[in-house]
Amino acid sequence: MPRPVSHYAPKRLTLLALGLLGLACASPAPPPAADTIFEGGTILTLARDGETVEALAVRDGKIVAAGDLKSLKVLRGPKTEVVNLAGRTLMPGFVDGHSHFTAYAAMVDVVNVSSPPAGPMRNHDDIVAVLAATIQENSIPPGEIVLGWGYDDSLLEERTHPTRDVLDRASTDHPIVIAHVSGHLAAANSAGLELYGFSAETPNPPGGVIRRREGSNEPNGVLEETAAQRMFHSLGQGDVERKIDQLVRGQQGVLSQGITTVQDGATSPDAYALIAETARRGLLQVDVVALPMWNFYDEIAAKNEIPLEYIDHFKVGGVKMHLDGSPQGKTAYFRDPYLIPPAGQGADYRGYPVVPAETVDATFVKFADMGLPVFAHANGDASADIFVGALEKSMAGRNPVPATFVMIHAPLALEEHLDIMKSYGAVPSFFTSHVFYWGDYHRDSVMGPERAAHLSPTRWAQDRELLFNLHTDTPIVVYDQFHLVWCAVARKTRSGQVLGPDQRLSVYEALRAMTYNSAYAYGEQDQKGTLEPGKLADMILISDDPFAVDTDAIQDIEVLATWKEGELVYTRPSAPPHGS
Repeated sequence: MPRPVSHYAPKRLTLLALGLLGLACASPAPPPAADTIFEGGTILTLARDGETVEALAVRDGKIVAAGDLKSLKVLRGPKTEVVNLAGRTLMPGFVDGHSHFTAYAAMVDVVNVSSPPAGPMRNHDDIVAVLAATIQENSIPPGEIVLGWGYDDSLLEERTHPTRDVLDRASTDHPIVIAHVSGHLAAANSAGLELYGFSAETPNPPGGVIRRREGSNEPNGVLEETAAQRMFHSLGQGDVERKIDQLVRGQQGVLSQGITTVQDGATSPDAYALIAETARRGLLQVDVVALPMWNFYDEIAAKNEIPLEYIDHFKVGGVKMHLDGSPQGKTAYFRDPYLIPPAGQGADYRGYPVVPAETVDATFVKFADMGLPVFAHANGDASADIFVGALEKSMAGRNPVPATFVMIHAPLALEEHLDIMKSYGAVPSFFTSHVFYWGDYHRDSVMGPERAAHLSPTRWAQDRELLFNLHTDTPIVVYDQFHLVWCAVARKTRSGQVLGPDQRLSVYEALRAMTYNSAYAYGEQDQKGTLEPGKLADMILISDDPFAVDTDAIQDIEVLATWKEGELVYTRPSAPPHGS
């Protein structure tokens, strides 16, 4: 097994500690020269609210000094590169709180059936047209599967899922499967249903639903939760070289958004092998944290020596578990009924759990015993009940707690849930983009105005000093980190209404949640998340200072360049050259 990367050995250094202390003592030997010095702009350390420095020095992939220009002059040598920021802003790279990196990379070659702003789909006819055009333009032979991603019934003019009858209009000769934007439902045409063995005789799988034609047991083409997951397996298929190429191309998309550490949530055995092989070939430039699915972990561990520290930019950071579905898909598990239940459900419909509470309890205990975090998807308040119940059972009597467990999404986490999480060192990871993308829908169709006002309760978490983080859940929505910052600060819906103004964060709180706090969830806060000596030089150059622009302008900030461990790994094509 390769030796873990040594630069992740923890070293605690204070501002200007390395090299400059020698100056204070009038040491005759000057400190080693820096490889690179950054100056000429605003440098946000994010170590403290409002803290900036004039210059920052990097050597061997780490920050060695940050302070005023005069103090850092001693670190300039004949080979030191000086990067002139030209008045722009330098800040820490983003640490992804939660996404699905391999699924995002696979989207490169999947039909986009999303509605604005992620795609152009307005109605069922648009979806049929783009699928039919894809088949014709690419001369896809009959029998070959056609995959799409991102349809959103809440944004389509019909306000319904496309059924098998709709998708049959695109083709009856090709199996067609399109995934809902939530990743928790799918729609298939008749050939797709036949390919995956769904018929009138097929029972609902545990934790899933096969929607049926009215008055019949025949599938209507719409599948929920575990029924849909059977079809999503196709995304992991294909030639290994092609999949590696997709991953490398996807990596550039991640770096273009200023993300220097990305998560692969719900990693399957095939996805694990893909990331590991890409890392082995030295092709990863971004740090990838894999979270194998809890029920795949033993299978993966039996075939691999699990890297709990980075090897070639790849490590395992815990396991992923789903407790319920999605609120926008109306499969999340609520305490109280949905405002408007989905088709075929009664007024008392509350969604459902996808695994029994007893299984969640046992899984939390198992991985707590191993010291490995569980990142558990919990969208409803009833599923949050299951999370905190399992947390209490798994952490009782342990001091200190063995790992930082994470409640993924947590849109309906209540104050009582947050209090219990704080007691046991757990943190929430909020999918704050929900406020913009589905805030109006949640208020008017999913949960009503009272519950929607506390959607993604970031202020409750901040007031409790929980080290929560924020995420985009890509490919559910696109990686767009400054749009995510704006969502947390402005809390505006698509219609421009403010949803839950008392849950808004300050700019600093939002940025801190997406850098230092995200690193904390991976146990990496000593290496990442702020620009301080001793930490990795994971940094981004951005077009504007987020503290100096109007709130609504935050979402328009662009990433101009990204450095990973001091190496320039991305430059925006239209950005000015760096260095002087």
